[in-house]
Amino acid sequence: MFTIRKRHVLLSAVAAGAVSALTASTAFAAVEWTVTESPDIGTGYSFDAMDVLTDEDAWAVGTAATNSGTGTVAAHWDGSAWTHTKTPEGWDLLDVSAAANADVWAVGRGADGSVAAHWDGRAWQDMESPKPELPDGQVPGLYTVDMIASGEAWAGGCGDGDSGSTAFAQQWDGDKWTVMELPVPDGADNSCVFSIDFVAEDNVRVYGTTWDKKAWILHWNGHEWTTEKTPDDTESVTLTDSYLNRTGELCASGYTLNENLKPSPYLLCRDGETWTEVKTPDMDAFIGAIGSDGDGGVYLAGRSFDDKPVLLHYDGDAVTEETAPTSEGGGLTAVASAPGSTRTWVAGTAGDKGLAAYTG
Repeated sequence: MFTIRKRHVLLSAVAAGAVSALTASTAFAAVEWTVTESPDIGTGYSFDAMDVLTDEDAWAVGTAATNSGTGTVAAHWDGSAWTHTKTPEGWDLLDVSAAANADVWAVGRGADGSVAAHWDGRAWQDMESPKPELPDGQVPGLYTVDMIASGEAWAGGCGDGDSGSTAFAQQWDGDKWTVMELPVPDGADNSCVFSIDFVAEDNVRVYGTTWDKKAWILHWNGHEWTTEKTPDDTESVTLTDSYLNRTGELCASGYTLNENLKPSPYLLCRDGETWTEVKTPDMDAFIGAIGSDGDGGVYLAGRSFDDKPVLLHYDGDAVTEETAPTSEGGGLTAVASAPGSTRTWVAGTAGDKGLAAYTG
């Protein structure tokens, strides 16, 4: 199973405005991965997203196979072992964001639409997600969530149905969710949000696709949305994840599709006010996640066209292919690390279980 989702380093306040290009790191040495023992929940499952507060406090969420269809997975890492927690049934959880050990959001989709759950340190609570106005037949789902230390959060996704898909975002103000309408380009019958960077109330970016062959990035300044210019020379781009570190370095990853619908890795990085494409290896692969390598560079994670895990590394100069922590099928869906930590996590699926591995 491979799900588009996103995760990035938990942010402290970063000023709005220009950010620098990713700083080139020193020579990157080959790393060894420690694969953790996945929890046994009695059925097959995947980890679709991950967030890390400290090396002893992390969350991974995903989807399990059940007799009635799918079920929900939410596992907590305490520094030595994973523990599966009880969650609302019948959901697919597609992203998770933690501000504190008793303040965690997870979002996804259920049979009736988008879903959101909050962890208060003891249990997951179903927090009603509003239903956006969508064309007839479209059912909303949330693919991304990001929160800051104050407890505020943003989430995004799209409605999906026979009539196409329609992107939307929603904001949690500490009391309730409010739907935020997005300026979808005229004529875009299909659009979706797959990643959000929530830095401050006046500095929010959403990333995704409008299926009009261009990468789609919007910025919220607290009052209105601005569509940011992305390169014109690459077609069929879907942005699936974004990385914003504590110094303001910003990149977005995803994939392109050629005329035969074969995927290729795609990477954009922001230099001042300009988004620039970074050359990636020539390979058939979907990229679903990006995050810190703990040493000034980033990892890009995903799966190959034949369902093998893919791990790439960008050091600020070049993108190279690296050895993934597993060769089993299923793919990688998350890259995450704690603020200030040199440890990097990747998550995904290995065989019939969720995979979580770390280095550093």
